[in-house]
Parts: sequence; C-alpha cells; structure tokens
Amino acid sequence: MNFRWLGATLGVALVRLVVTFFISILITFVLVRLLPFSPISAQDFGGALTSSAAVQARIQYYYSLLPTGPLYLQFLNFLWAILHGNLGHSIQTNQPVSELIDQSLPWTLLLVVTSTLLSFGIGTVLGILLAYRRGSKIDTAGTTISTIAYSIPVYVVGIVLLLFLSYSGHYFPSAGAYSVGIPIGFSYAFVASVLDHAALPIVALTLVSFGSWTLSMRANSLGVMGQDYVWAAEARGIPGYRVALRYVGRNAILPQFTYLVIALGFSFAGSVFVEEIFTYPGIGYQLITAIDYNDFPVIMAVFVTYVLSILVALLVADLTYGFIDPRARQ
Repeated sequence: MNFRWLGATLGVALVRLVVTFFISILITFVLVRLLPFSPISAQDFGGALTSSAAVQARIQYYYSLLPTGPLYLQFLNFLWAILHGNLGHSIQTNQPVSELIDQSLPWTLLLVVTSTLLSFGIGTVLGILLAYRRGSKIDTAGTTISTIAYSIPVYVVGIVLLLFLSYSGHYFPSAGAYSVGIPIGFSYAFVASVLDHAALPIVALTLVSFGSWTLSMRANSLGVMGQDYVWAAEARGIPGYRVALRYVGRNAILPQFTYLVIALGFSFAGSVFVEEIFTYPGIGYQLITAIDYNDFPVIMAVFVTYVLSILVALLVADLTYGFIDPRARQ
C-alpha cells in the first residue's frame, strides 16, 4: 500500500495545528492583557502588595506571565510556560492549574465520549431506517423528532431532567460525580455511583445531539440509495437488510466517521452548561466557577484545553479518513 498520501496529509495537518495553536495562545495572551482586572494591578491581589518586585513575582506565580520587558518577550515567555505545562496557579484555591485540569478532565471525558458515541449509534441506525422508509409516517415522525431534539438547547433538557428525575422523582442524584463516603477505586460501589451521577448529564447531551446524526445519516443514505450499484444489488434479489447494511450503510456512514472525531473535540465546550446544571466537576464546571471568582489562570487553562481538544480531533480526522475511504487519498 502506498502511504505517500499519509505523509503529505500529516505534514499539512501538523502545520495547520501548530499555526492554529500559536494564534490561539496569542489571542489568550492578548485577552489577559486586556482584562478589566489587569494582572499587573496590585489591587487584583487585595492591594496588600506595595513593592514592585513583589507585585511582579505574584503575577508570574499566578499567570506564568512576566509583566516587565518588551511585549513580544512577555508573549514568548508565556508561550514557553504553556508548552512546558506551566499554566500558573488558581487564584481561588492556590492550586496549580495543571493539577486542577488533570482532576477535572477525566469527568468531562466520561460525559463527552459516552454521549457522543451513544448519539452517533442511535442517529446512524435511525437515519438508515428513516431513509428506507422515506415518505412514510415513520419517516415523518422520526425527522420531526430529530429536528426538535436538535433545536432544543442542552440547558433546557438538563433542567427538565433535573426537575423531574432528580428533584421530583428522586431517581438520580442532582450533583457531584459520585457519592460522598464511597472509597475511590475500581469497586462495584464506586463504579455504580459514578454511573448513577453521570446518567442524567449523559442523557441530556445525547438527546440534543442524536438528531443531527439522524438527519445527516438520512441525507447520506438517500444519496447513496440513488447509486447504480444499489439498484443493481436490489435487482439481483439481495435481501433488503443486506442492501441496507453492506451497500447503503457502509458508504453513507463514511462521512459520519469524520464528523464523529470532530464532534468529540467540539463536545468539550458543549458540556459546560450540563456540568454547571448538574454541578458535575468537569472542566466546564471549573470554567464557570473560575468566571464567578475572576480566576483568570483557570479560565485561560480551560480555553487552551478546549483549543487543544479541537485541534487534536481535526488532526485525527485528517489522518484517519484516508484509511476509512480510499477515495480520499486522491
């Protein structure tokens, strides 16, 4: 197999990733300098600092940002610190921001990965079904439900689930990632508690995203069903389910895989509202808390995490699509 296409794709993707990441860090740096509560102001730290050297040391400690010297040198120092994982310290908790992200990221990954895979699976199967029943009552009902689900904001779904299944029904917990008092580990009690607390956030994210997968898969399937090889398979008397799976489904799902990888990256930002509603300790909840306390180092770190997640998702999509669809190698 000729892998020259992979090298060319990898080179272009890496250049795009580096340039985009550089621009994102530059925007972050500029936003820090333009904040209404400037990190250079001693009042940000209670006004107790009187020495210029003490103010500069405190700024470097919290923001990984040197307040002196030329602006370009400050940016290079800021970029160097981020590349080495030095994201500063939380103003609220005085905890290294990198540790805070490490503690929060697994919970967000649990919600994002699980809900995205569930919505992808449901939407793919339902989309093929609606395409084969096009024009029927099932198609009309399924398309209408998918459109409505795709149009409802996730925070509305989250509030409704929280109201009826947690506050009123007491079927699921309303906050946290696991019950207090359960030892952390791979025990049945801890895993069951984690799944119990993650159920409603996952359901909320799944309900608002499966509609887009359904509609796109239906459109892809309808396009494939008009191809000559599908008509030929049906003319040969091949059973309908085999035509749907082997001829229509396998070709219609190819663009979906690329969207799946990209959706995983963008879903990190989409989980912010859900984590806030259910008080779920992911990076989205950390972002809302940091905004409430003007904890700018945490805000910047979450922003960088979101950017990296999207860039990595785009890189993986570029590299894998050539294996999924050989036609893309051309």
